[in-house]
Amino acid sequence: MSNIVFLDATTDYPNRFSAGNTKVELLAKGLIECGDSITVINSPREKKNGKLYKKEIYKGIVCHTFEHPKNILAIINGYLKIEKIVRQAKITDENNIIIISDPPFFTIYLWDLLIAKLNGYKLVVIFHEWHIAVDSISKKRKLGFFFFDYFFGYFCNAILPISNFLWKKCEKFKKPMLKIPIVAEFDSNKMSNSTEESYFLYCGGAQYINIIFILFKHFEKLVSKREDISLVLVLYGETKYLDLINEEIVNRNLQQKIKIMSSIPYDELIRLYSKALALLIPLSDTLQDKARFSQKIAEYLSSKRPIITTDIGEIPFYFKDGETAFIANSLDGDDYFEKMSYVIEHQDIASQVGYNGYELGLKEFNNKIVARKLHEFILTV
Repeated sequence: MSNIVFLDATTDYPNRFSAGNTKVELLAKGLIECGDSITVINSPREKKNGKLYKKEIYKGIVCHTFEHPKNILAIINGYLKIEKIVRQAKITDENNIIIISDPPFFTIYLWDLLIAKLNGYKLVVIFHEWHIAVDSISKKRKLGFFFFDYFFGYFCNAILPISNFLWKKCEKFKKPMLKIPIVAEFDSNKMSNSTEESYFLYCGGAQYINIIFILFKHFEKLVSKREDISLVLVLYGETKYLDLINEEIVNRNLQQKIKIMSSIPYDELIRLYSKALALLIPLSDTLQDKARFSQKIAEYLSSKRPIITTDIGEIPFYFKDGETAFIANSLDGDDYFEKMSYVIEHQDIASQVGYNGYELGLKEFNNKIVARKLHEFILTV
């Protein structure tokens, strides 16, 4: 069995819902079933006033959360405390592993590396994306991520790429690798593969406004043919992006047809999945979308509703058009609009595709199966 510490892989877990937190929780739950012990140490959060440290046990996971004043000394003290927690969490004669995932800054992942080496842990890193291809990252942070993308793998004991693109990028490190894809819980009694409402659903960051505006273009064409169709957006992100999106909705006169939701409870999100005509995964032909594999796809599949996506990145490695998903050749052309139209006109077929996608997810993205593979892999590291 292994003693596994997820370090800087979560933020304010279990109090905050996010794709990264969800993935760690689902992997942790599966690893616990395999007999592993799990500790989660959240990335410290900055606050203007006060200092808070909290330890709790949640779903069998030992969780450590930090908040500290916004000054250098407090940050240093916080990471010294993290080193102490890691040292105390070590179990003699066990396979002690630290798993990190995309730490936000250069100095943090170097500190994580030092903590692992000082305390006799093996260091395993999850590669979620090709960071230097992300437009929203500042030039200052890109310098650190350049080192992370191109060199950090040399200092690790093993690598967990999320996609085939990242697997190929990491091969040069010559370290043991296991592909860890998206994960979800697949409870056959939790979801329904029939819909009673006529809306498409998109979930994502408001900063991807170019993608969202292309969706608006396709949706506007749909509305001109079917006035009973609506679009629901579940968005997170900065106000400036949300304002631009709302402005575009007004400019297109779609205020009555498009609804924006944010910070909704997980149960409500699941309900939205299960009632949608289809769940939209609009990927563009960029390095970022070739490298990433959206966690939302696994959650969508678990709802038994069909997804509409594009032939980018990991999609062709898992899905077949018209069988397990509806796959457009590109996002910009009419093909994506035609897939949306087809779902409206052939809802029985769309529901069957949604169920086929669920069965694919049950086999490929079930958190228990993926965690079992990770458990066995870690024992060999």
